[in-house]
Amino acid sequence: MPACLAWATLLISYLLAAPSPTVKWLVIAASSPQITPALDTIRTLTASWPEAAVIAGKDCSNLSPDLYLAVVSLQTDRAAAQSEATRLKTQIPDAYVRACTVRPESRLQLGIPLLDASIGKVPGDAVNWTDADRISQVISLPEEGHLWIRRQYVADAEDPNEGRRTAVLFFDHSASETHQLESDCPNFSYSAQAGFIAISCARAVAGDDLFHTIDVFERSSLGKIASVERCRKPQISDKTLSCEEEQVGPDGKLRLTTKQVPLQSKL
Repeated sequence: MPACLAWATLLISYLLAAPSPTVKWLVIAASSPQITPALDTIRTLTASWPEAAVIAGKDCSNLSPDLYLAVVSLQTDRAAAQSEATRLKTQIPDAYVRACTVRPESRLQLGIPLLDASIGKVPGDAVNWTDADRISQVISLPEEGHLWIRRQYVADAEDPNEGRRTAVLFFDHSASETHQLESDCPNFSYSAQAGFIAISCARAVAGDDLFHTIDVFERSSLGKIASVERCRKPQISDKTLSCEEEQVGPDGKLRLTTKQVPLQSKL
């Protein structure tokens, strides 16, 4: 067989064996480059569309990554979506339907809501809230599993963070089976390697500086095996945690120096 024909045969075999992308049909009431307008649209529609939610365009590989979509219904076939859009147009005349090629490992594919239900309760006068404070994330880890960075709102008039909460949860394949690693983790960062997960959270404030604690979890048991105070930017390599130790110098300024901590399994 000629080399070019053999290559073509191999390519066709690969394409036939590859899983087909998942396509969902979105019934869209509005879109916006900011979260708040899309969320405001959802609020006006939840009485008649209880499943309405904001979806990120970046979770669909064929849509603009810079848009947030107010979606009232998500269907598996176009006809059903068009029928829902017709009903929606009695409320939103500009409603429309778009196909979404669901991006693998995205929030949409993994069943993670872009916005926690509590985010809809953020007061309108909370001027220091940004889109980043509202949006939940999902991170695919290099050694299997996922981190769900779940951003939430807790009503507390005396809270210096205006009710912001950032929970960190772990799950393998299903977001319905999660294990909470951190209940609140401001200024979150992480590293995962060599069977360990290190999570850095801001735990104290001094002037303009944040001081962090790094908690290290064993991937197999999800048990905490170490906690390193006043250190940030974790990196794991060869079962060693490296981070930037936080110290205040005689001049009152923050100084960062490299610190290394050996990691040992408790199994």
